[in-house]
Amino acid sequence: MTFSVSPSTAPPSPTGSIRPVSAGKGFGLIPDQDGQVVMVDADTDIIRLVLDDGWTWNVTADSAYLRLSSFGPLYGNGFTAQYWTFKLLQTGETKVSATGTPSCRSVSPPCDQPDRLYSVTIQTR
Repeated sequence: MTFSVSPSTAPPSPTGSIRPVSAGKGFGLIPDQDGQVVMVDADTDIIRLVLDDGWTWNVTADSAYLRLSSFGPLYGNGFTAQYWTFKLLQTGETKVSATGTPSCRSVSPPCDQPDRLYSVTIQTR
């Protein structure tokens, strides 16, 4: 019986940079970081954003860098927790922005409180 062994060829390398991801490794963004640049480890898996209650928030992020994977608000024990969770898809620099409309604007008579803006720049190290 004869057989031959030939070298196997490696699969082609995918384009783009490959980054290690530590499953479940998270980073939290909070209201106090408005206007700041925050540094995030390149192996971060999930970025959580928590914003103030009493506002209706419209959150935007670049889908090439961040993928929204779940959404608040959650209600429990007399409080409301609003949070958004993003998967970090690639390294570099990106921005998360939000516009908050005060809840009192939806009552009668509506308040004249202005919208709030929130913005954070995320950089991977």
